[in-house]
Amino acid sequence: TRWEESLGGVAMPDFKHIRDGALMRFDRTEANNEISDMFHWFRQDPTWKEGRRDTPGWDMERQKTLELSLSQTEFALTTISDGFHSGRIYVFRVETSTQVESWAETMIRIMSRDLGPNLEKPDAFLRFRHKVRWFYVGDKVQVLVAVLIMSNFSVNMIDSQFNIDPLSVLPHVNDTLADIAQKEADQIILDIFEVTDECFTWFFTVELVVNMVATLVMEFVRDGWNWFDFLVVAVSHLSKVLTDLPGAAQLKLMRCFRVFRLFKRIPALRQIIVALSSSIPPMTNAFLIVILVTAIYAIMAVTFFSITDPEYFGTFMSAMFTLFQIMTGDAWSDISRRLAFQTGEHVLVPIFFVSFQLIVALVLLNVVIAVLLDEFSKAAEGGDSALSSYEDVSFRCPFERIAKHMSDFEDDGDLIMKCKVLFYQIKRGGADDKKGVTVNSLSYSHLKNGVKTLGYTPPVIVSQDVWAKRVTLPRHCNAEGEVNMSDFLAIIREAMVRYEVQLISVAVLDDSPGWTEGGKAGLFLGLKSLVTGSGS
Repeated sequence: TRWEESLGGVAMPDFKHIRDGALMRFDRTEANNEISDMFHWFRQDPTWKEGRRDTPGWDMERQKTLELSLSQTEFALTTISDGFHSGRIYVFRVETSTQVESWAETMIRIMSRDLGPNLEKPDAFLRFRHKVRWFYVGDKVQVLVAVLIMSNFSVNMIDSQFNIDPLSVLPHVNDTLADIAQKEADQIILDIFEVTDECFTWFFTVELVVNMVATLVMEFVRDGWNWFDFLVVAVSHLSKVLTDLPGAAQLKLMRCFRVFRLFKRIPALRQIIVALSSSIPPMTNAFLIVILVTAIYAIMAVTFFSITDPEYFGTFMSAMFTLFQIMTGDAWSDISRRLAFQTGEHVLVPIFFVSFQLIVALVLLNVVIAVLLDEFSKAAEGGDSALSSYEDVSFRCPFERIAKHMSDFEDDGDLIMKCKVLFYQIKRGGADDKKGVTVNSLSYSHLKNGVKTLGYTPPVIVSQDVWAKRVTLPRHCNAEGEVNMSDFLAIIREAMVRYEVQLISVAVLDDSPGWTEGGKAGLFLGLKSLVTGSGS
């Protein structure tokens, strides 16, 4: 999904969009104060969905919104003029008009369910914080912060390259003219680095204060990266104030860790860090096996070679370090050849070291890497799993979604009764007048409007393509294009079969050991349909 603003020209951080409109998340405290209405607009048939508010500026807001020129794949969201967003109108673009309708219906249901009758107006301080937040989380500010972080890191690298000791620039009685000139040049370089570091420190301090004003309390506290920013800035100031404190020079090393703040601002880098942190626990188990096997070989090496080669194998720790060196492939053949000649064991010594290389370096280390990559890929794809499941629910065939919630029938008679109840419920919900309730068949518009009243979130939207594929083509309607009770039952039965086949296919393709919940559900639903004849 792409989105754009028709008014305002300000970035919109409160709404998150992930892949084709698969997710929209509102900041609950602010959304309850700012959203006054929403609508979806089709070029052929504009439809307005009324909201709850009735304020003096309502007519003006509505008229301003209706003046927008929207395509069939766009919808808009209006905000109240005295709220956080100051009456701005946001236009969203999706792929199809069906998705437009699904989005609009979903948001209307959420707002009508969650918004109370009395909405509080934001005071001046809250508006100020909100504007500061918009300014801070905007792309321009974040890009500027990222550039300054990289600039600071570059200065740290240059400083390390010069590596000038402050004590070396102090005057000495034996200094020559060349020494004095060199010390003056070194002092100038030190002053430049000191002033530059001071500027970066105060910039990051101001940036931290702005962040705290914009996001304090809970939003700031819950983000671990904010704690890291606070620690780096605090240590930077402590290293300048407590110059006589032991280890003050080492505190300055925290300056180089500022580069890690890039991970917070670049999503791709942040995803790598999150995936790595998630993969560490299972990788630790595999790495523990490597350590245990290496420790066993270290004990044997001390027993066999401590007298012959005490430098490498005199103690357990020296043997562990030597074996770690061998594990990396560094000069392991030289060590093994030397021990073979010293001990005269030209067979047993090579067997010892070659077996260590095969078991640890070539097998177990690769197991560690394989576990790391596997867990890393799972963690990286973890964010897409909820998204894919949402897309699966949102854009699955609407009749299959209905059939899923009717699959708890006891027998075929119970299924028929459930379909009758649902049929008359759709009749009542989609009827424009009393005459619509008394008819015994459903037209496309009647069924479409009735299905939307069933309470699904996201709503069930029956598009023209679905109607043609699932109703008209299988001839589940009469010559006038209307569906009666028997046709509706046939539609639900076919949808139930498709849903159960999908579950069984997922269970067949699932390579996880044992029975999963989805696999058992698909199998037993299929068996129930086969036994009861509900899918026939």
